[in-house]
Amino acid sequence: EITAYRPHFALSLRGLVPGMRELLHDLRERGVRLLALTNWSAETIHHLPEVFPEVFAVFDSIVVSGEERVAKPDPQIFRILLDRFALDPAATVFIDDAQRNTDAAREFGLRTVRFSSPAQLRQELRQLGYRVAAPSPRNLAFIRDLSAPAGLPPGPGGAGAAARVQR
Repeated sequence: EITAYRPHFALSLRGLVPGMRELLHDLRERGVRLLALTNWSAETIHHLPEVFPEVFAVFDSIVVSGEERVAKPDPQIFRILLDRFALDPAATVFIDDAQRNTDAAREFGLRTVRFSSPAQLRQELRQLGYRVAAPSPRNLAFIRDLSAPAGLPPGPGGAGAAARVQR
């Protein structure tokens, strides 16, 4: 029944993308500022720190579209992110698995990486000048998706994490 969805939303979270938790912690240890921009609803975002406290803790802050009443790829959500955290678009990297979101962010002046895997993200971050260690053989992970509930990978229908980094 639909009325049971919100109270039991945490049960629908699919789990972690192998290697992403490790990458986020690596970036955090190297002093990279981590912000998240998610299309989650205001009514369900509280489950994130409940289910994944060790991952939630690496982010300095999270902009939740459900609380802002505007969602990616609307340019206004990028304006909110940049203004709230005094970010220089040219010095900010926007990471998302949805092409329409990275396209919109790029048009707004942000540097972008379209996420497909933690290994690919590590490589592209190195190309952008970030010091990121090679992945370890441990199977550590991060939330499969900060953009949508389980079954709807990042971005409306993608599969990845949405993290914002600024050197």
